[in-house]
Order: sequence, then structure tokens, then C-alpha cells
Amino acid sequence: MYLFETHCHTSESSACGEIQAREVVDRYMEAGYDGLVITDHFNVWNVLERPEAAGKPWSEQVHRAFLGYRNAKEAAGDRLTVLCASELRFRENENDYLVYGMTEEFLAAHPDIFDWGIREFSRVSRIEGFLLAQAHPFRNGMQVVSPSLLDMIEVFNGHPGHDSRNSIAQAWARLHGLPGISGSDCHFASAVGRGGVLLSEKPADMAALIRLLRKQPPLMMR
Repeated sequence: MYLFETHCHTSESSACGEIQAREVVDRYMEAGYDGLVITDHFNVWNVLERPEAAGKPWSEQVHRAFLGYRNAKEAAGDRLTVLCASELRFRENENDYLVYGMTEEFLAAHPDIFDWGIREFSRVSRIEGFLLAQAHPFRNGMQVVSPSLLDMIEVFNGHPGHDSRNSIAQAWARLHGLPGISGSDCHFASAVGRGGVLLSEKPADMAALIRLLRKQPPLMMR
């Protein structure tokens, strides 16, 4: 079995991230992980409203949002598998969504994406073959959305600074027959290795990871 982190942030591309990509890689290797997915925030305050984004073209803002992933990939080399996803938020509310398979090129082509909302994005996601999971759906400030719009629910979120009410998320997923996913939601060193999934094979790319996640792998919940 291969242990993979599914929810992790870097200081390069998430304003709330406290550890740089190189340290993220080193710490996950020390924790015994075989791979990790960088899911830096992609939302208005982290992309459009950061001071360094002022006056920059949309394409440059999108490119910066993937800097943490690029640095982690370079730092890992062949020591650790590093893949890229995004934690996406729309203007309609404070909900966060983990999106696997959405590329920098896709985001660069859709500068209006923050205005779509979850219904429109879910429709496009199905067309594009993305994997869409609502992150920490029962944390304060979140709104529960129709399970029909989602592929998965984050049933375990390991962030030590929030009450994500994981037991409620697990019950909600069971009630609606949705697969669950587990992630550390790592923003700082003490949050490394608090969640993840156990995969039957080591995915070489995002398409392989999505295929394995859709099979509902065992979840790590610490």
C-alpha cells in the first residue's frame, strides 16, 4: 500500500501557508508518505487580492498560484511523488472544494471562474473529468450543498486549528452514498501527516490518482 496526502498547502502559493514547499516535501518524507498532492488555495483573496497580484494579468496570477507545486516537484525529484490540485472557492459563499485534475491551463482560460458557483462548476467538472470533493463541509461558515453536485466528501480533515466535525461529515457521506476522502489540510509543520489515503498502487500522474480515489481507498484518520 502507498500512503498519499490529498490536502496540503505551501507558503509560496497559499497566503495562510506557513511552510515552504521544500520543507513540506522533507517533512512528508520523514513521516513515511509515498506522495502528496499540493492543493493551494485558489480563491479571490488568495489570487486577486494579494498585494503582489495588483495590476498583474490573470495568466500571471494563475501561474503564481502553482508556484508551490512547482517548487515541491523540483525539491522532491524522484524521492517522492508530487501531484497538483487546487482548493477552489467561489464568490457565492465560503465553501471550499478540492478539485483534482484541474490544470493551470484550464484556470488560465477561465478568468470568470470565481463567479460560476458550485452548480455551474460541477457541470463543467463532469465534462472535463475532474474529481470534485467538498472540503470540511461541516466546519463553521460552510454550507452543505446537494450531494448530487459532488464526487466525494472530505470526511476527515486533520487541521488542528479547526473543528471540522469529521464525524458528521462521515455520517453525511454514508447517508448519501458518497465516497469519502481524508487529508491533513496541512498549513504548518505540526499539521504534517494527520490524514491521507492508502492506495493499492503508486499513481504516476493525476489521472491515475483520480482513478484510484474513485475506487474509495482506505482512509487514514489520526
